[in-house]
This record gives sequence, structure tokens and C-alpha cells, in this order.
Amino acid sequence: MERADKLATAGGLHKRKGQVQTLTYANDWTNGEYKLLELPTKLVEVLKVGDRLTVRGDDDDEAVLCTNKETYSLKFADTSNALLLVPDLSTNKSPDFGEDTSLVKREVVASFDTAFEIKPVRAKLERLKHALDACAYRGRDKDGDDLPSTTTSDLLDVIQASEGELMTALKKLGAIKIDGNWRCLDLSYQEKAFAQVLAVVEEKCWTCDLIPLSECCDVLDELYPRFIIEHCLQVYGTQVNDSDGNLVAPTSYCITEDRVCSFYAEYILRPAGKFNYHEFLEAWKQSVPEGMECKDSHLLGIALKDEKSHPPVIWHFTDRELSEDPAERFNTLFKEQAKWKRPELEPYLSSLLTPGQAVNSLLLKFARCSTNASGEKVYSTKRPLR
Repeated sequence: MERADKLATAGGLHKRKGQVQTLTYANDWTNGEYKLLELPTKLVEVLKVGDRLTVRGDDDDEAVLCTNKETYSLKFADTSNALLLVPDLSTNKSPDFGEDTSLVKREVVASFDTAFEIKPVRAKLERLKHALDACAYRGRDKDGDDLPSTTTSDLLDVIQASEGELMTALKKLGAIKIDGNWRCLDLSYQEKAFAQVLAVVEEKCWTCDLIPLSECCDVLDELYPRFIIEHCLQVYGTQVNDSDGNLVAPTSYCITEDRVCSFYAEYILRPAGKFNYHEFLEAWKQSVPEGMECKDSHLLGIALKDEKSHPPVIWHFTDRELSEDPAERFNTLFKEQAKWKRPELEPYLSSLLTPGQAVNSLLLKFARCSTNASGEKVYSTKRPLR
């Protein structure tokens, strides 16, 4: 104890309190049995309230750490000093720390010069698209017997995302739960079903802001099951509330102008290849319900146009088939169109953003900004296209 006091004094610890603990290395070294993980306070609180942190990824994946709502990368990082694992070490938060001044021995059971470091990342959803494409719903009579299971639990086993992010992605992709499995409707099937809904709205002289669900389903009962009709109304509209914010009874839906106009634009362009732009505009305007106005903003993220060609043309182009890798996606975008105005480009980039990341960071890394002849900012590639 006297020697320990002298060493403490030599080290400048003149007001030492608590036990004197001497460290020795244990005979049963356990370096391989432990990994260190450095958690920010936010995730420590997640554990304190009883929620889980889940590591997700296949053998060939870079592992991610998921809360109920967020996803984090999980990578080894070097530490500036060796970190010692001492199971019985006393600290100033230990009971009677200041009162016990005895000399005790502690064993170091492991030493580390690396620890897992976590950073927020966007969920990896490419497998989700493939899983849903493999079981696209085309109607009861066209469903096979060997479809893969796609329950929420099944998807969480293979998708590197939190449950909250998975649910958000399923909603964005227009997925629907059928017999416990998540399915996307075949696009052609969905378009035909919703076109029938709009035909019924016109035939019954209903307004687009109050479509009675039950009556609509009754009219289309022989063509489509009720859950398909309701799903279409949810995708292209919203359930109607009264002035107090309560859902009206009987259940009714309001289909919105932007979704319906975008629907008709895709309905016309999807099978058409490159379409004469002026002929498309005429067909588009004639297709939408009376009172709705077709706007350029309804085409953002679903179509591209070239007004300088002779004649001007427009074609269907969405992010559904684009890579989740930012470099690959930008490469594809600039192959499709050499120069982009920012409002045209942003819809194809939103799914690439990590939490807290702005579009500007992607543009600075992968695109070059310039000014066109009209004085507008445009973006082009800053590296050779592959």
C-alpha cells in the first residue's frame, strides 16, 4: 500500500480517494470472446427503455445495426490507445468507493486496439424490390403455388433495414399484405384496376373528392376483389375526414389531382417507348377526369422529355430499376440525359440520401454544375461514363 501511495504521489494524484486497484493480466486470456461497440447516448437510451438493437446482414454483407426506426453502419475502427477489459473494476460510481481505501488486485481479461464504430446510413432496400418483384400479384386465378414467403418477419431476415424503414419502403412501393404476405401488384394489373375505378366514378357522376368505397367495390365485384379496389384508392388518394379530422362513415376516398394525373401519364407512356410530345400532351389532357389540370410537375420522376428533337419526344423513366449505388445511379442518369435541371434530377436522388444528408452533397460529389444558354443551372457528369 505504501508503494502504491508513493506511485500515486509521483503521478500527481495527491488527493486520491477510494480503493487502490492493481492490474495484472489474467492467465485465461479472452480476447477472442469479446467485441467492443461504442454507442452514442441516443442508442444507449434505446437499450435502457427495453428496445432492441439488431445486427442484420448475410455472410457476404457488411453488417448493419438496426433500432426500430433507424439503420447504422457497423465497422471496425482503430483506437488511439489500448482498451483493457477489467470485469471487477471499481469506479467513482461504485457503492462505498470513497470509503474503502484498501489495496485490491484486478485482472485484465482482454485488450483491444479496435472497436466497432457506428454511423447513420440509409436502409439497403434493393433486395426488397427483388423480393416483391418475384411475387407480383396478378389476380387470384394467376397466383402460383410456389411463391416465396414475404411476411414482415421474413423480410426483416434478409433486408438490412429497421422495421420502421421497412414499413415506410413497403408503403412507398405500393405493397399490400395478402394472406399475411407482402405483395406488390403487377403494374399492368394495378393500372387496369384503377382505370376501372375511374370509369365507375365517371359513370356514377361521383366527385373525385368523395368516392364511396363499399358502393365502388359492389360495382366492380365481378372484376376485382374488394382489397384490390381499396388498395388502389389508398395508392392514388386518401381516406376522407370530416371537419373535425374524424374519418367519415361510410368509408369514402378522395383521389388527388397530382396522383391521378401522374397515373394517367404513366398509363399512356409505359407501353409506348418514345412518344411524340405534343400528341402525348393531347392524349393526357383528354384522359384525366374533368376539372383536373395536367402540369409539368406531374411528370417529375416518371418521365423525361427532349423538346429539341424533331419532333419533340417524351418517354417513361422512373427510379424503379436504378441501382442503389450512387455512382452507378448517376452513371445511368447521365447516360439517359446528358444535362439535367435540378427539379428534374432530385426525384431520382431522394432514395439515395442517408439520414441528415442533403441532395447538395450528392451533386457536389457526382455532378458538375454549369449554366445553359437560358441562364439556368444544369448538372452534367464530372467523370467519364462507363
